[in-house]
Amino acid sequence: MARENILIIEDKTDLIDLIDESLSDEGFLTTIIKSGNEAIRIAKLKSFDLCIMDGHLPDINRQEIGEELRRIDRAKNLPLIILVENKENADLIMGPGLGPIDFLYLPINSKKLIARIRMILRRKKISDIKIDSPIILGKVAIDPGRREIRIDGRRVDLTFTEFQMLYCLAEKPGWVFTRHQLISIIRGNDFSISERSVDVHITGLRKKMGPEGEYIKTVRGVGYRLVVPSP
Repeated sequence: MARENILIIEDKTDLIDLIDESLSDEGFLTTIIKSGNEAIRIAKLKSFDLCIMDGHLPDINRQEIGEELRRIDRAKNLPLIILVENKENADLIMGPGLGPIDFLYLPINSKKLIARIRMILRRKKISDIKIDSPIILGKVAIDPGRREIRIDGRRVDLTFTEFQMLYCLAEKPGWVFTRHQLISIIRGNDFSISERSVDVHITGLRKKMGPEGEYIKTVRGVGYRLVVPSP
């Protein structure tokens, strides 16, 4: 049975030892790279199942690493786990178009790390098998395969979380999703986020969608639903 190979981009010895030992104990293969630029070079030569990356590397920032990885065919859909400090607003630190990204707060809890990895790999296997058809709602076209949103033919750049929230709502138009349900579907039950953060993402999503942002309705005291007006 093939063992998943996980790329670790980290320059701190204590974190390297903790992550490597935790993953090795669970049967994962690991490839450890201490430089962002070197990791990009390796990713062009070898395929990985998942990448764990320090949010603060000395030679290249996390946004640039993400963008460079997405330009590599074998890494364009590589799931990323970004290690961030508690004080950071994890949902807002990466730009649009960077695909599947999760965040894990430091200091690392080994059990939570392994649980998050297994959840992401299960999600990846399902998405690799299942090719969802585009969803067309009014002027909005959502293509999950290309992770692309178009409104009246115009492409709209969304962050990973914005895309997932819109796609979740669009899969079941008219259904009401609580804030907790939205974040659980997108990030998993153990991901800590405030209800206010969900509201911030929805506000940003509505703004980017322009007039079609009105499709997303607030259900006071509960959450959100997507309603497309009749022609």
